[in-house]
Amino acid sequence: MIDSDGYEAAKVMSAKVSLGSTGPDRARGHGRRNRRIALAVGALAIFVLFAAWFDGGKEPIRPIVQPVSVEGATP
Repeated sequence: MIDSDGYEAAKVMSAKVSLGSTGPDRARGHGRRNRRIALAVGALAIFVLFAAWFDGGKEPIRPIVQPVSVEGATP
């Protein structure tokens, strides 16, 4: 059978069948893997930020105090 574009329906159907693993099912699998990787990276980033925030305030702030000599100043 020939359609309006001049292609035989059988050839078009066989081309669609031969695509097999490159179709939408395979693309959907990559999307799931990419989403899982993105979630893992996001969770790791949140964990690192939380650990930095939690550990960040452990030491008290110590002011830096040093005598400075200035020429011409009166003691």
